[in-house]
Amino acid sequence: MSAEEVAKKLGVGVSILYYWERGSFIPRRGKMIKILTFLGYDPGSAVTHLYGKQIFAYRRSLGLSLEQLSKQIGVDESTLGSWERNKEKPSEKMLKKLKEFWEMLERQY
Repeated sequence: MSAEEVAKKLGVGVSILYYWERGSFIPRRGKMIKILTFLGYDPGSAVTHLYGKQIFAYRRSLGLSLEQLSKQIGVDESTLGSWERNKEKPSEKMLKKLKEFWEMLERQY
């Protein structure tokens, strides 16, 4: 389905659709309901779940404990555990910090 077709189904212009995709604008509640209905699921919950699995997998693959990784990235151990169990979602700042940490480790090996 083209961007034009999706925009038409949601009742917005193509430019608004692109702004939403890039995170420049957040859809209003009424439009969000249309988006969720159109998609048939909430992509936010899938993304949060993915972060937890990725963090857990990376940590385990490196043989790091919750305590070790939490110290490396500067968060409380319970916070890191909450991310891994998908109880909370890391902030954009913390996701960036995690990504930088993984990249630094990859350069070392």
